[in-house]
Order: sequence, then C-alpha cells, then structure tokens
Amino acid sequence: MRRTLIAIAVIASLVVGAVLGGWVQKHAAARPAEPKKVVHVVLFKVKNGVSKQDARRLIDDAHRLLKKIPVVKELHVGYRAPGDRPVHIQDYDIGLYILFDRLEDVDTYLKHPLHVEYAERAREVTESVRVADFYSQ
Repeated sequence: MRRTLIAIAVIASLVVGAVLGGWVQKHAAARPAEPKKVVHVVLFKVKNGVSKQDARRLIDDAHRLLKKIPVVKELHVGYRAPGDRPVHIQDYDIGLYILFDRLEDVDTYLKHPLHVEYAERAREVTESVRVADFYSQ
C-alpha cells in the first residue's frame, strides 16, 4: 500500500512538473529576451499662412535640438514625399522618425528640456501633430 502511495505521489509530481514546465516555457517565450527598440513617428500639419522658412525650422530644429538628446539613437525628418495611392496618408507636411533602444527612453526623451523646447516651437507653426510609437521587430 505504501509503495502504491509513493508511486502515485511520484507520478502526480511528474505530471504537475510537466504541466508547469510547459506553462513556464510557453510564457517565457512570449516575453522578449531583451527589450525591443521603439520607433517614434510624428506627423506635423503646418498651419495655413506659415512661411516656408518657418516650416523649414521644424526640420532644422529637429536636427539641432533633438539629435542632442542622449537616448535618441537615430533621427530622420523631412517633407512628405508625394504619393497618390489611397493608402497614403496625405494630411501632413513634415514627418519625424526617431529610434530608441527601449520604451522607457521615450519618456526620458519627452521630458528632456530640448524636446520641450522643440515641442513649444512646433506648436507655434503646426495645426496638428499625430504620433505613433511601435516596437521594431
């Protein structure tokens, strides 16, 4: 009788271990081993009546100010390229692309005094700003 109980306990332990092991393995695989890079995309619509020179300052200021923020790993900014396909977003004038190493870096960037200065300048010449952040795969 005692051997039977020990055998049942061993079998039960193996079954529970296998189930838990599979669950842990499945969920560990769902989490990234290391943080994924984050892409930050900003689309600016310039106000009607803003001079080309003032609109150009959005581009120049991005290079002058935002590139100096330590968490910014890559920065691209410029005028919207022409595209007439229905899927093309048409209602913006200037696009900004910034690459960060981690999601936490986006918050650091947003609070940085150089970004705050840039955002204040952008508000003066833009009627709308749209932002999309996503993980780079």
